[in-house]
Amino acid sequence: MSEIRGKPNNELELIDKREMVANLIRMACGKRSFRAYARDAGVSVTTISRILNGDFLPKPDTIRKLTSEEAAPQNGVTYELLMQAAGYSPFPLKPELMVKLGNLEDVYVEFRESSNGRELHHYEYCLNAKLLEKECSSVIYTALVEKNLMFKRINHEDGTRRGYMDLEIELFENPIKTWTFIFRHMPKGRPHQMDLDRLYAMMGGALTFPVSPERKHTIVVDNQKLFDEWKKYERSLSFRGELSIALFDFNEKEFKEEIYLSNYELNDTSKEIYLV
Repeated sequence: MSEIRGKPNNELELIDKREMVANLIRMACGKRSFRAYARDAGVSVTTISRILNGDFLPKPDTIRKLTSEEAAPQNGVTYELLMQAAGYSPFPLKPELMVKLGNLEDVYVEFRESSNGRELHHYEYCLNAKLLEKECSSVIYTALVEKNLMFKRINHEDGTRRGYMDLEIELFENPIKTWTFIFRHMPKGRPHQMDLDRLYAMMGGALTFPVSPERKHTIVVDNQKLFDEWKKYERSLSFRGELSIALFDFNEKEFKEEIYLSNYELNDTSKEIYLV
């Protein structure tokens, strides 16, 4: 990883930098507790707390720890992004181009042409992925209620949540006891090779999902072309488990289609449940 050198610039107010860094730290923490994140990063929980409270901006060495492999930052947060947010980047962002992270409904990302454009584009991708998770979750709950399914969300505040899942639901009085969701955003347009590579990596990852006749996994995407690529594997993916993929429409806030990629027992569709 290349190191970005420089001193904090004065183009942004200090309070804005602190707020930006605090929001990035929250995203990097993911579903873990702040104490667990601090332990993984090798910093004190007091340091995390003071950053979140806006007491100070972390130094580059601290940022490096918070974004290290051991720290395992979530949601696409990187060393470069935190360095930019703290004002250490040689390509500072203008105030009107800063990322707004108050309410996810108001999230947007604007960035200018620079050598760091790639990182910022990736950050935009990650924010849209968080929006997908937020929008889908509420629609999923509504769909389950409309289908008269009794359920509750499984919370993992102790940091024991499996890394691949974004949402986990417990169902009652149903052959499927646990339903997990994995949200994957992709910009509109035709999938390019990198996106297709991600697709096949996701398929490989799906083969490692926990197997149980009482568990269902659903991968949620928001891109028609990506969904169509998955659709080629309808009921033919080499995975012993209830696994489906669902297409979500951001504009209409609804699921358009859902197909099964595999079942726990070959050709046994008795446990299939759908969002659509």
